[in-house]
Amino acid sequence: MNNIIPAIMPKNYDELYSAIESVADLVSVVQIDIMDGQFVPDFSWPYASKIPKATEEHFLNMVAEKEGLPFWEKIDVELDLMVQDADVTFAEWIAIGPRRIILHIESLQNPDKTFQENQALRDIVEIGISLNNDTSNEAIEKYIDKVDFIQFMGISRIGFQGQEFDARVLEKIKYFHKKYPKLPISVDGAVNEDTLKSLKDAGVTRFVAGSAVFGRDNKSADVEYNIETLERI
Repeated sequence: MNNIIPAIMPKNYDELYSAIESVADLVSVVQIDIMDGQFVPDFSWPYASKIPKATEEHFLNMVAEKEGLPFWEKIDVELDLMVQDADVTFAEWIAIGPRRIILHIESLQNPDKTFQENQALRDIVEIGISLNNDTSNEAIEKYIDKVDFIQFMGISRIGFQGQEFDARVLEKIKYFHKKYPKLPISVDGAVNEDTLKSLKDAGVTRFVAGSAVFGRDNKSADVEYNIETLERI
C-alpha cells in the first residue's frame, strides 16, 4: 500500500483544523504547506498576509506550548517550510510539535551551519531537505548524511496546487534512489492517479498529494475514496 500524505495549504486556522479533521482517521501523517509570501508568492497559515513574520494567535500559542496542533493526539504533522530564511525561524517551527520538518535548500541563508547545528534535533524530529527541479542534485548531496529524507517537487513552480506534472523530476529521483537506495524519498506536487505509478517506479516511497486528495476547491472531494484510490495504485 502506498504511503499517501495529504497536503494542506490553509489560508487560516479554521481551514487548517477542518482539513486535518477530514484525514485524521485515514492516514498517519499530514503535510502543512507553510508559505510566507516571500520565498513563494502566496502565503498560508500562520502568516496573516505577505509579511515576513507569523503572528497568528493559535500559532503563537503553539510556540509558547499553550496549545497543540489540531488533532495532534491522532495524527502526525510534517511542515513544508516554503519560507524565506527558514533556518532563522527553525526553532519556532520545532516548538509547535511536528514529526517532520522540510527545509528547502534554496531558502537557507547558511545551509552548512543549519544542518550542522541541528543534528541533535533529529532525535525528536525528522529533518528533510527539498530542492526545486531547476536546482542541481549536487546542491544537496553534501547534506545527505545530515538529513532523514529528501523531498522532490513534481511541479516546476512551488507553492501552487493543481499544476501540471514536471517530468524532469523522474531522472532526479532515479539518480538519488540508485545512489542512496535506503534513503526515504518523498515527492510533492502533481501526485495523482496518472503520475503515481511512474513516481513509485523511479523510487519514491512517500507521496504528498493535495488536489488529488482534497479536490481543487478543497470542499467537494470524497477524501476517503481519493486516499484509498492512491494507496492502491
